[in-house]
Parts: sequence; C-alpha cells; structure tokens
Amino acid sequence: MRVAILAGGKSQRMGEDKARMFNSVHRLQQMVDELGAGPAWVLCGSADRKAMFSGEVIVDPPQCEGVLEVIRWLVEETDDDVLVLPCDAFAMERGALAWLLNRTTGGVAVDPRGQRQPTLAVIPRGFRPPVNAASLNELTAELPSLHSDRWSLSFANYNRQEDLRNLNP
Repeated sequence: MRVAILAGGKSQRMGEDKARMFNSVHRLQQMVDELGAGPAWVLCGSADRKAMFSGEVIVDPPQCEGVLEVIRWLVEETDDDVLVLPCDAFAMERGALAWLLNRTTGGVAVDPRGQRQPTLAVIPRGFRPPVNAASLNELTAELPSLHSDRWSLSFANYNRQEDLRNLNP
C-alpha cells in the first residue's frame, strides 16, 4: 500500500500551517516507516513548499487545483492501494495507522463524532472515483465507512485552534 501525506493546504481556518505543527509530517513519516509501509509520499502543494519536508516529496501537478483534484490524480496515477493521511492527523497512534493499513478493501475513517473524514481514507487499487465528484465527500461516497471504537480518536479532524484543546500529541 502506498501512503500519501497531504501537506499542501493553506490551513486558513487554523490560522497557521498545520504541516508545521507538532512536527506532524515527520512523525507520520516515521510511523509509516516503522510499520514497513514507507516511504510515504508527502504531497506538499506548491513547489515553494518542497524544501519544508524530507523524504519523497511531491509537488502538486500543475493541472491540479485543490485537494480534490490532487487525490483524484493520485488515485489515477498509482497502481496500488493508497492510504491518504492528512498532515493534521495530530492524534494518530501507531496502532491506528496499522489498523488502517490493514483495511485493503478500502474505506473512509470515521471520527469520534461519527463523521466520515475523507482526507483519511484507504482507496483500493482499481477504485474509479466518480467523474463528476465536486467534493471529497462525493469522491469517496462509494467507499465504506471505517469504524473503530478503539482508534476513532486517532481519526479526529483539527481545523481550528479550538479543536486542539483536548489534544496531547
């Protein structure tokens, strides 16, 4: 399985670059390597962000505008299962990552509030996303939900500073 860490966003709602917070990208890369699923690709966004990261860093293709098009490109260009990880998976635990890596039939992780997190998804080889998908939710709608009582906290989404109150990375 190929692991792709999404680290190219603007983080406007957070007010600071989430890819730079808590050393999250490096921490996720280390976990992926420790679990034998590495090296992870870091999808960095624009070329000026490439130097921020180490390892296999990929600049978004010029025809891609936004995360929806980047994930669509990734799925089309990769001849393997793909685990998409957001750089703000601040609470991701090693066991939760291992659990996701074993979901080879694909799916979208469900957070503690019961919401699907389409930026944290296992996309199986051969998956054909809907051509007319206008959002990540639509792109991943046909994938099953991945529920885990044990690991749901690892699948939490952090978009605003107030989301970080109960986080201990």
